[in-house]
Amino acid sequence: MDDTRKQVIKKGILTVVCILIAIYVIGIFVFYGRFYFRSYINGVNYGGKTVKEVEMRIADDISKYKLTLYERDGKKEEIKASDIGLIYVSDGKIQELKDQQSPFNWFFGSLKKDTQEMEATITYNRDKLNKVIDELDALDEEKVVKPQNAYLKYENGSYKIQNAVQGNEVKEQELRELIIEAVESGDTKLDLEEADCYKKPEYDETKKELGKAKDVMNQYVQTKITYDFSDRTEELDGDTIHEWLSIDENFNVVIDEQAEIEYIKTLEQKYNTLGKSRQFITNDGREITVPSGNYGYMISRSREREQLDSDIRSGKTVKREPVYAYKGYIRDVDDIGDTYVEIDITKQKMWFYVNGKVYVETDVVTGNVSRGFDTPVGVYGITYKERNATLVGENYSSPVDYWMPFNGNIGIHDASWRTEFGGELYKTSGSHGCVNTPPKNAKKIFEKLEKGMPVIVHE
Repeated sequence: MDDTRKQVIKKGILTVVCILIAIYVIGIFVFYGRFYFRSYINGVNYGGKTVKEVEMRIADDISKYKLTLYERDGKKEEIKASDIGLIYVSDGKIQELKDQQSPFNWFFGSLKKDTQEMEATITYNRDKLNKVIDELDALDEEKVVKPQNAYLKYENGSYKIQNAVQGNEVKEQELRELIIEAVESGDTKLDLEEADCYKKPEYDETKKELGKAKDVMNQYVQTKITYDFSDRTEELDGDTIHEWLSIDENFNVVIDEQAEIEYIKTLEQKYNTLGKSRQFITNDGREITVPSGNYGYMISRSREREQLDSDIRSGKTVKREPVYAYKGYIRDVDDIGDTYVEIDITKQKMWFYVNGKVYVETDVVTGNVSRGFDTPVGVYGITYKERNATLVGENYSSPVDYWMPFNGNIGIHDASWRTEFGGELYKTSGSHGCVNTPPKNAKKIFEKLEKGMPVIVHE
């Protein structure tokens, strides 16, 4: 190789070296204020950008920030930076990242990817954010469907399990905290379902205890009780009973005792006759009102409730009378019927009707009016009957052959010591309140009279 060629090569090499040096020197000046090529911050390539340019880009990105809330049923809501006064705060973090890159190492630094993660400093208006959260549809009571446990529904004579309702009611405090956390960390998505932000029903239709309760309640509503009131009946079935049933916190089926009592009260109002006055047709055809006495029917509220509760739990079909505390002789609407004793104080007469016909008619002597021993008027029932009894009272003791009490110690009996009956004897020489009867008529009445038969005393 000649000298001339060598000189050309040397000049060429020197020129390239000078150019490279020049490029390197220029690069030092360029990258003194700029990031290396392939410099990534939070996944964004800011190569060749100045600190100011990076901060402007970040500030612009933050101004466009929005948080999307993904809710149930495909619903979405957004919270935008402009809604909450969200802005970037320049706090020197970008400059710190830049200072880590020596401008003298720009060449080799740009050959490899430099990745940095940085949490940009932001500020926002907390009051505005709270207001935006308050106005979310997710917290609008009119749009919120609360979760509902599975439950039992009575329909067409039986109970069926109704599925639980998931609803869309959020846990408000948790939602607020999650939104604030997302905004402060720059997250752009918040899935409320994934974040377990919704309230849930306590149990659903798969709850075994609910199924067991359903079976018990279906047994109860199969009950049919027919109350027998002789010429009338009253029916109780599941269409009423189901209104009395509920399930407690342990899934036990509860029968409402007060509801049972209220139902029994309706039976009492409709069918109790004890203590009520009655319309009565007298022997001479007059229609009179006779005050109450001790005769009639009265349901025992406590014992009937126990029986009713037992019947419901059995789930069976039952026909029965209610449990009575007091019973009359006949259960028809007219509970006096056509077999009874009628005593007319004014006429001093007594009639014993059997099956609608007068079996005995007799004069009598009732309580002494002048001494205040009047025989009380009213409707009574024969308490019992007794042969050869001794009636004992204040200053007297009287043996009788036929004793038929109907009102405490007042009753019908023979009075062998009397030779006269009827008229006005009762006004001055009447009894202590009993109905004195000629012995032969007392005997005849005694033979047919039964415990419980009604006795109507009137004037």
